[in-house]
Amino acid sequence: MKLSQSNTTARRSRQGILLFGAALLLGALAACDSLLDVPVPSRIPAGPLETPANAVLLTNGAIGDFDCALGSFIIVGGELTDELEDATETAARWVYDKRSVPTDQQLYAIADCDDEGTYIPSNRARESADNVLRILENATDAEVPTGVSRDSLIATLAAYAGYARIQLGEMFCSSVISTLNPDGSITYGTELTPQQMFQSADSSFTLAITTAQSSGNNEDALEMAYIGRARSELDQGLWDAAKADAGQVTDVNYDHVSTASGTIPRRENRVWSENNGSGIASSVGPRYQGMTYDGVADPRVPTAAFGQTSESGVHEWEQLKYPDVSTSIPVAKWSEAQLIIAEADVRDGDPASAITIINTLHARAGLPPYIGATDQASVLAQVIEERSRELFLEGQRLYDVIRNNLSLDPAQGSPYRNGGQYGPAGAQLCLKLPDIERANNPNLSH
Repeated sequence: MKLSQSNTTARRSRQGILLFGAALLLGALAACDSLLDVPVPSRIPAGPLETPANAVLLTNGAIGDFDCALGSFIIVGGELTDELEDATETAARWVYDKRSVPTDQQLYAIADCDDEGTYIPSNRARESADNVLRILENATDAEVPTGVSRDSLIATLAAYAGYARIQLGEMFCSSVISTLNPDGSITYGTELTPQQMFQSADSSFTLAITTAQSSGNNEDALEMAYIGRARSELDQGLWDAAKADAGQVTDVNYDHVSTASGTIPRRENRVWSENNGSGIASSVGPRYQGMTYDGVADPRVPTAAFGQTSESGVHEWEQLKYPDVSTSIPVAKWSEAQLIIAEADVRDGDPASAITIINTLHARAGLPPYIGATDQASVLAQVIEERSRELFLEGQRLYDVIRNNLSLDPAQGSPYRNGGQYGPAGAQLCLKLPDIERANNPNLSH
């Protein structure tokens, strides 16, 4: 059974996620003392249910955990950068928008994915996928349901495990991979740099690629993993390796998505929940309001003035990319792979090839061809700009700012509208390891 499909097929193939994810979320965040004291939602308390015979159900649960984490990752990353700005009166949320998040701030440390949490949801998504991988890697083909390819499931899970690691590496200055064991004990990990987390992601994606190739029936996981590994390699500055992997994706219509639903908050498209025609909690940032190229509106960044100002003085703008609560969110797509190739080309001294890719993407969007200078620095700047537009509100802007050391407006030290000053941009923008992890992990200094 092929669990992960692209485009509309993906929506059909994951209908089972909803009920499974909802049932397993119960009791997730009450009275926790450490990160992994929070019960992982895809781990059913009744141990006998965590068997290879339930592999499809468990895999769908792991995908559901990732889908929820992705929405929060996009919102938090958007508010930390210039994609979004907080329009609420809730002071606890302003730390993201202000780019000044203390390590004891509970919202990012222990909140769940439907409440702007980041550290626990991304770790849960990682552990959920890792856990089912362990079950399947220790099983035989005969132990999974009839008609289900164990290798195909492993490929899907490994791809999601890689993407969860990318979230941790891109958002946090350091993070930890701990393991919740079947007996309830915890094998605590050590503190990992983003580079080490990306290397761990590489390993997951490589497993996904090799098992997808051996199964021969999971092309979606294969392409998803190639793009994921290319993204991780780009994050590490491995341009040639990133280009090679991105070049494996040749289907111009490839688009692996995270599905959404309006049935429970955890399944909602989180971006829409924060910004829609009924209310604006996270407003589109000024940089993205009414974006054009050479005088033509850029359809990749659809926005509109909401027509009112928040109590804190934000002129509210609505995003139109996700028109309803059930709109899917891209995770990996052909245009991203093309922009990875373009960046590798220009960094390797071939801006002409990068311009060709830019013009291809412009033609697809109905935009005029590139009109800027053709020197290496100018074309590289345009590739980064193209990424900000092509991948708008898809969770890519934060690490683009960090790895390219980009300035943000307002600048560091500027007065923040709700009091205090804006924090850093560029390479200093990552979130520090939460105190709750450091205090409860015996492998970390306190």
